[in-house]
Amino acid sequence: MQENPAQLPMTVTNLSRLWGVPVHRLRYALQRYRIEPATRAGIVGIYSADQLPSIRSALARVKASRRT
Repeated sequence: MQENPAQLPMTVTNLSRLWGVPVHRLRYALQRYRIEPATRAGIVGIYSADQLPSIRSALARVKASRRT
């Protein structure tokens, strides 16, 4: 049974699967642009829907910087 992505918590792993990017690249973008999770569940960071545009922008900037 496949879960609806909208129902999954927005963790680094789930976002990387949803967007089709490697986990290490997403983690690097988050660290590079200092995007902190909205909340935590234990040691797992959970990002809010409001943060998604910032995270996508950070990924795009990382991708662009790799080309130069």
